[in-house]
Amino acid sequence: MKRIPARFQQLTLRFGVVAVAALAFTLLLAFALTRNPFLELGPQLEEKFQSLTLHVLQLQQQTGELDLLARTRYDTQNSLIKLIESDLRLAAPLVDASGDSEAQQLFRDLRALFEQKKQALRHAQKAHAIAINSYATLPPLGDQCQQQQKAVEASFDPHTILDQLIRLPFMGRVDERSLLNQLHTLDTLLNTSVQSSACRLFLRHATTFVREYARLIQFQRQADLSSLYQRTEYLGRRFDTLLNEARAQQKRLNQILLLATLVLAALAIAALISLQRHARALEKQQDDLKRLNRFYRALSEVNEAIVAMPDRSSLLQKTARILNETLELLAAAILEVDPSSGWLKLVAGSSANPDARNTMAKLRISVDENRPEGRGLAGEACRSLRIAHADNYQQDARFAPWKPLGQRYNVQSLAALPVEVEGRCELVIMLYDTHPTAFTPELLHLLDEIRQDIGYALTRLKMLERQKAQEAQLQLAEIAFNAKEGIAIINGDGRILRANESLHAMLGLTDNELAGKRAHLLFADQTLFMQLMNLLDAEQDTWHGEITLQRINGEHIPAAITLTRVPQDFDQAAYVLQALDLSEKRALERALERQRHTNAITGLPNRESLLLQLQTLLDNVMDRNDLGLCILLNLRQFKTINNSLGFTQANELLKKVGQRLQSKLDFPHITAHNGADEFFIVPLQFYRDEQAARDSWNTLAAQLRELFNAPITVGDRQIHLEFYAGITLFTAADNAEDILTHATTAMGAAKSEQKTCMFYAPEMDQLAARRLDLRNALERALRQAAFELHYQPVVDARTGKPQLVEALLRWRRDGELVRPDQFIPVLEEHPQLMIEVGRWVLRQGLNDLLHMQTVAGDGFGVAINLSSHQMNDPELETLAHELVMTLGLNPATITLELTESALVSDLDRARAFIDRCHGMGVQTAIDDFGTGYASLAYLQHFPTNKIKLDKAFVDPIDPNVPKSFAIPEAAITMAHALGAQLIAEGVETEVQARTLAKLGADMIQGYYFSRPLPLDELLAYLKAQHAS
Repeated sequence: MKRIPARFQQLTLRFGVVAVAALAFTLLLAFALTRNPFLELGPQLEEKFQSLTLHVLQLQQQTGELDLLARTRYDTQNSLIKLIESDLRLAAPLVDASGDSEAQQLFRDLRALFEQKKQALRHAQKAHAIAINSYATLPPLGDQCQQQQKAVEASFDPHTILDQLIRLPFMGRVDERSLLNQLHTLDTLLNTSVQSSACRLFLRHATTFVREYARLIQFQRQADLSSLYQRTEYLGRRFDTLLNEARAQQKRLNQILLLATLVLAALAIAALISLQRHARALEKQQDDLKRLNRFYRALSEVNEAIVAMPDRSSLLQKTARILNETLELLAAAILEVDPSSGWLKLVAGSSANPDARNTMAKLRISVDENRPEGRGLAGEACRSLRIAHADNYQQDARFAPWKPLGQRYNVQSLAALPVEVEGRCELVIMLYDTHPTAFTPELLHLLDEIRQDIGYALTRLKMLERQKAQEAQLQLAEIAFNAKEGIAIINGDGRILRANESLHAMLGLTDNELAGKRAHLLFADQTLFMQLMNLLDAEQDTWHGEITLQRINGEHIPAAITLTRVPQDFDQAAYVLQALDLSEKRALERALERQRHTNAITGLPNRESLLLQLQTLLDNVMDRNDLGLCILLNLRQFKTINNSLGFTQANELLKKVGQRLQSKLDFPHITAHNGADEFFIVPLQFYRDEQAARDSWNTLAAQLRELFNAPITVGDRQIHLEFYAGITLFTAADNAEDILTHATTAMGAAKSEQKTCMFYAPEMDQLAARRLDLRNALERALRQAAFELHYQPVVDARTGKPQLVEALLRWRRDGELVRPDQFIPVLEEHPQLMIEVGRWVLRQGLNDLLHMQTVAGDGFGVAINLSSHQMNDPELETLAHELVMTLGLNPATITLELTESALVSDLDRARAFIDRCHGMGVQTAIDDFGTGYASLAYLQHFPTNKIKLDKAFVDPIDPNVPKSFAIPEAAITMAHALGAQLIAEGVETEVQARTLAKLGADMIQGYYFSRPLPLDELLAYLKAQHAS
């Protein structure tokens, strides 16, 4: 850089000092010349006289008409008088400071005039108070006077006088002369001595009223404020004129001073330009030196981290932090290449911006140039194994997939450093900066050194890891030889070189007894070992299978054998024999085989056992013309009973039902437990025709009813049970599986028709087929995106403003919406299909929530119903977490709703599920509260955020019948005591809404506010609510 001559620098500096001094002098002179006090006082005076004029005008309006009955008008007058006094008091120092003597005199006259008017108003108010008091007493006093005059000769008619006086306030303008005449008349009557006491009191009050009313009119006329308003307005206009003249004068002065200032400023600028150039040159030299120091400090610290390298992860994290902090970057990220997919995964990152740190983990970057995400700098650097950088990130088309993020964090320049390990790109270091052209040639040279150093360090680390792995394998081999599995090493001649302790114990031998023995002696079939050795030598290296070994006492042992050929030098081979004793496994399998045909709860034959017994009947017992009966019983409402009792007592109940069915029926039969709440009964008697079989069923049904009418004691509770029955007739030509299927079909029909029993008929299969078709159609609907979500608003009970919406599943089939009660039960019958539909609902609902929040705000929420099956979905929580992170949603705006029956079906599982939801920040709600469970004890297990009161408790609400809202009131109190909000569902009338709000409900949902709406209609609804 060329140096500026010293003499020129001195001249420039002196000239600059003179110019700056001249400029300062000019500014001081301008300040002195422009201090016009009225420019500061004028706006204040203008404001005060505007307020004063307004208050005088308002007071004039209040005193314009006489209204004897308007008591409150004088309160308003007094308030305005105080405001005018305040305005005059605040304006006084401003008027004095203005220096305008004429305005000051006018202001003093104005204040004197106001005092006169104020006194007149005070006298008028006093006269009004006296007159109105006398006025109020005249009617009763007139009536008393009239009563007393009936006993004596009347000198006047009090009612005539009373009528005249009563009409005075309503006559508009009243002539003062007529009032004086009236007053004279009253005085004359009052002085007449024949008047009664009541009449004298009446006349005294009448006289007082007329006299004060006349004074009121006189003071009202004196209090006319027209002249006060005119003077106030005139004085305000005078100050406006003075302010405008001061502003015009100031404007002319400003123009002159501006011109002078510009001339002097130009001289000063010319003097300072050369100094600024010199200062910038020095500053650039210092910046370049600081930057270079940072570069070398980063290189030094990275090398120190490589030397101290505790492990790969720590090295990469420390490298990212050093590069980010030392080079003062926006962020530094180290990405690892997945060789199989080509995608890059974040393994280390650093940024001062927490939001940027979170965003780095979500970036989708690839090294595959066939993907848009693989055409950026990372992919280019990894494929070429050379540093790639860009200085104009925002305009570079290669960065289109990440452009929104770049704009969000103001990324201007970017560099990608490939790290080569053993000949391939293993890592890419991404550096982001908010300054353009941040990556200079000097910095890129330094970064190239850093990435090569890291590559050398990681290559060395891999070599060390392989060495450790080999050592670990040797240690593992030693550990394996001491394992519980029997192991023997055999040479090529078939002799045992070494055997571990486990193999000796398996064969009943002591340590080292097997060394030197022939290996074929271990096998029950002693020819087998040589056959296996020949097989391994000829065809394969390892053989797996099960064979029988022989203990020293001749006992045979089932064992799983692995024989491995290990090549040695000079075409020799050794063999490793691994033997696992299967004795216990075989014993367990035999026990399991016995259990396979028995129900674990009741000890009755299970379905598989029943199939075998039934097939034996068909094949060996029944004649060709015989008819048999097969009955399937299903216990009614057992799920509710199970939830109420708990698993232990519910299983005890099932056991006692099985015992009754097996022992209390008075005919030979087979009883089998089909699982859950279903029992098969097959009578061991056969019939010659269908009528005989049906008669036999009627007898059996009577016994079953008698058996089930008797309560079953479980713990301290008496349980009464009812049943559904499906019956099918069968012949010897039928198939056992078909017989059980027909009984199941008949039982399902009985449940659907709500009948106690039904015989199987072929047309029932068509109904089952239709349900199967419906299931298949639902699976197609899921694949073809035929489902949609409608949303019903949930509003604040007090304000009526929407707080969230409930997502409701809808199915559009052939252009028409299918009623939910026609397809939801079918989904519930197929857990996996319900889980997949539930995942779709969660994805769609949270994506739609983004659109809702653009209208209703970030705090607006969505509630999504979960089936009990979804608590078993291992992917549900992961999916919810990914959606929240990807969409950038606040998890507190998401509510997952579970029905009571879903919660109490497994208390521990439900509690754990709710705890995990709360751990993610997601809220939970108990849906349809009060309908699914008789006991409230379960609530203490679930720290839920919301409780939804079922419509069944909202419909009966009648404000005139207190009992009708007793349950809602109790539910609201209980919810608040548990720290939860209560939402009332199914609100359809204004009466219900108001009553629930009065009872303390937090939120309300129902058709009174809105039906469920598609997304576009919902957004319009929310916009309208927001606008209102």
